[in-house]
Amino acid sequence: MSEFVKITLPPGSQEHYLAWMRYWREVEAVMLDHPRLAELAGREAGAAFIREPLADYMSHDLIPQIVAAAEQAAPGAVVSPTVEVEADKVPEILAYAAQRMRWLEEPGVHKALGLQPLSPETLEFRARALVAIRDQITSFMSRRAN
Repeated sequence: MSEFVKITLPPGSQEHYLAWMRYWREVEAVMLDHPRLAELAGREAGAAFIREPLADYMSHDLIPQIVAAAEQAAPGAVVSPTVEVEADKVPEILAYAAQRMRWLEEPGVHKALGLQPLSPETLEFRARALVAIRDQITSFMSRRAN
């Protein structure tokens, strides 16, 4: 039986969380519509974008938790979603998200995918959020090891 850990994402505007998750879904949609592109992107990024256990776990289990928390908040509210994650998947999730984001930030990728990049404000928020999440996970893993 898997052990689960609750991770509280840092406070952020409802708009930033929804924009970030919408972007995640838009990337997935492009990859689903273009399997060869998805295969190439997965090789280049070192992280499959679709149809892979970790990608599916994030898509079906984590992203919906974040979206639900953001959507339940009042319009314009500051939210701090809490997600429940299988503890053994935590390090993989961080590495996967980082690899995928690095590839998406490469020059020309957005144009090739036909997507608008995240706004500078949402990119900045995402970067701060990932540092806060990484710190929380590092603390959890340290406690777990003791």
